[in-house]
Amino acid sequence: MFEDIDFSPGSVTYDGTAFLDQEDILQVSYEGGGMNLTLDIGWYRDEFVVVVVKEYDWEHPLLEKRCARTEELHAAVRECAEYARAVWEKEAASYADSLIGSNRSDG
Repeated sequence: MFEDIDFSPGSVTYDGTAFLDQEDILQVSYEGGGMNLTLDIGWYRDEFVVVVVKEYDWEHPLLEKRCARTEELHAAVRECAEYARAVWEKEAASYADSLIGSNRSDG
């Protein structure tokens, strides 16, 4: 269902897209670069929920999208995947800069 969405640099850690009426549908992990992000898709009562969380802080997602129809779900997942990639790239670049900076001060 989401084959045309680019989840890179994340990796799909759970794929239950064959069953859209279950709580756990899809999960993508973005690890490295000094942080951890998770994109999670689930079905809760009467709506799909797509969230991006940092460091497993499920109580305070960085981004949350809700929709009731599968026709809306694809756009919500694409938006969250693009957001997760942008956050991960920014954090990874910042982390790399901090490592370079600490190596300069060591020498």
